[in-house]
Amino acid sequence: MMDLRSAILTYHSLDDSGSVISTPPEVFGRQIESLAGSGIPLVPLDRVASCPGSIALTFDDGYRNLAEHAFPVLDRFRVPATVFVVSHYCGLMNRWPSQSPGAVPEMPLLSWDQLAAVPAGIEIGAHTATHPRLSALPADECDREMHE
Repeated sequence: MMDLRSAILTYHSLDDSGSVISTPPEVFGRQIESLAGSGIPLVPLDRVASCPGSIALTFDDGYRNLAEHAFPVLDRFRVPATVFVVSHYCGLMNRWPSQSPGAVPEMPLLSWDQLAAVPAGIEIGAHTATHPRLSALPADECDREMHE
């Protein structure tokens, strides 16, 4: 019997900047089209561990360009995904304290209104309140970041 392993594909921004966190929108579109036609089960994140051989998609930080480049593609191919947002920065820029200057381009993030309008199959999750390095925080601050 074959041991099928599942996978979680994580994206950040869909843009042409060439940044380490960026995937060109055209490449993303081809990847999703290929996955959707592959026969591999594409499942919500909360089902990937219980569905051997499946793939779940996630997007970290909630970049605004997802509304233009990811959501229509995911909706067209009926691919579920989870977007993890930095709650205190929704509708702002990715200028959180843990961001090293110049490490990635400054980009706008999805607003609460945009998050309320995501297509069916897109879930919203929390990526902490201010995007700190949790390993560097005392336990009470970690609790606050996750609660907020």
